[in-house]
Amino acid sequence: CYGYSGVAQGKAASAARNEVEKLPLATMTAADAVRALATAVHRVHDAVKDKEFELEMGWCCPASGNRFERVPPEMLAAAQGAAQQALREDDFE
Repeated sequence: CYGYSGVAQGKAASAARNEVEKLPLATMTAADAVRALATAVHRVHDAVKDKEFELEMGWCCPASGNRFERVPPEMLAAAQGAAQQALREDDFE
């Protein structure tokens, strides 16, 4: 049995893992972590080279009753919106 704070799978998994390792997940709330992780995944996605992607997240935390389950769809959608907004703001800087 292994414990993880965050893990990524897929085409850019290595780059995403590097971004995840930089996050202070142990000090974040579950909702803050979902937003930060969505931003990290969107940041490593190359929209020019890669096709559209579907972000899926699961969690095991007090918010889920310490059971593994998918992040609620409305929370995931809000996190993706915040991630895309953060990337647009980064492009202007």
